[in-house]
Parts: sequence; C-alpha cells; structure tokens
Amino acid sequence: MKNQGNSSGKREGIDTSRTNPNCYQCLFFYITWDRAFPYGCKALGFKGRRIPSLDVLTASGSRCLYFREKTTGEHPDEN
Repeated sequence: MKNQGNSSGKREGIDTSRTNPNCYQCLFFYITWDRAFPYGCKALGFKGRRIPSLDVLTASGSRCLYFREKTTGEHPDEN
C-alpha cells in the first residue's frame, strides 16, 4: 500500500521534505474547479490529481525548477 502522506514529508517512498518545494507556497500553484484534477501549475500548464511538484518529481526524477515563492501582491498573470 502506498503511503499517502504524513507529517514527515514522505509520500510514495520519496522524502519530499528535502527534494521538492511546497506547491502551496509557489506563485504558479492554483486550485482548479475540476474535481478529477484539483491541483494546477500555471508555469507548466497542467492540472493533476496530486500536487504538481510530486508529478514533476515522479516524471523527471528531479525537483521542480519552476518554483517561485509567493510574495504579497504578486500574481503570475502579471509577469
């Protein structure tokens, strides 16, 4: 059975606390209206069932290189 997450930052056998940024703190992350694909990334242009950085890590074996920490008043469509 896959580990669906816990407080240590481990998901599906990958220690995400050291390898991946937190999408919730990323400028490009958004929540969609699509119940089947609730999470989205504007930088990479996709929606998914999992947090986008996990899909990037699974597909490429590398951490997300598009992560940009949110700052007050900044919006990805303005850049």
